[in-house]
Amino acid sequence: MKRGARRLVIPLVAIGALGLSACGWRSDVAASVDGTDIGTTNLQQDTRDLLRQPDFASLYLNSATPGGPTDERLPTAALAVLLNRRISEAMVQRELAARNITVTDDDLQQAEADLLEQLGQQDGQAQGSGQSDLQASFSQLPDPLRNRLIRAEASATALRDELATADLATFPADAHAYYDAHPEVFAQYCLSSIPVDSEEEGKDLIRQTKGGTTLAELITRQKGQAEGCLAGYELDQLPQELAADLRAAQPGDVVGPFQAQGSPLLVGVTSRDVPAFAQVTDQASARYRIARAAAEDPAWKAWLATQKPDVTIDPRFGTWNAAQLQVDPPNAPRSN
Repeated sequence: MKRGARRLVIPLVAIGALGLSACGWRSDVAASVDGTDIGTTNLQQDTRDLLRQPDFASLYLNSATPGGPTDERLPTAALAVLLNRRISEAMVQRELAARNITVTDDDLQQAEADLLEQLGQQDGQAQGSGQSDLQASFSQLPDPLRNRLIRAEASATALRDELATADLATFPADAHAYYDAHPEVFAQYCLSSIPVDSEEEGKDLIRQTKGGTTLAELITRQKGQAEGCLAGYELDQLPQELAADLRAAQPGDVVGPFQAQGSPLLVGVTSRDVPAFAQVTDQASARYRIARAAAEDPAWKAWLATQKPDVTIDPRFGTWNAAQLQVDPPNAPRSN
């Protein structure tokens, strides 16, 4: 069974000012999770491998990282993120085993494809051929690390799917089905701005459009201008009232007035069309992933709220914050 695609989750941890040198680590245990050890030697190797691919490392660790063939240093907070990820992997694997869930080869292949797709979108790749910098950076990781990251993604996806089974029962099966179910998300709203001197004038002009004055006539008379097009999911970037009015408007309608840089403004809907799926395949895939993750989140958060793993941390790498299920970096204010 094909697992649902999900977002690449990047922990939000601030960057610390200190660095830890790998050459000073001992070959002992950096952390233990319910009896599963995470060795410092293994953590050291992860650090070396990641720093050789700084583009991917900066995204994966949510911090700007140094990079180079001989660099073996990470900011302490970035190191805490790396340790957090290893702890999370152990927690997920423990839960999968308890639920007798097996990650299949198909799951791994799908997870790798999802990761590469997300990295390409994160990198703003517009071309249909070739790899983005982030995709190339990920692909150049050593096989053991890259394969473990792929398995971690597949495992987290499998667990999220299992936890959210009831919530996903009626959710669209793929991006195309999501597009079919939510055409308004992908509708293209082509807009024009129409300047007015006052709110009273704006309201009067809207009344005129209801009496027969066309949008085109209003744009010409008021020296309005085309402002381009927005997809339905991009309307949320606008003020809430404006977004709501545009969603309710028909082509040719004028809404407002709204304040724009201190001056009143009307907005006209020049056209509104839903493009064919083939024209928005990438956008549909991205929006589907976001919507599915949102549908899974309540069950995922409910599961996290019940977790009380037995975690011990070598003090050199920080302290375990049981309330937040995360490693607090050394000398960092404790998270509440």
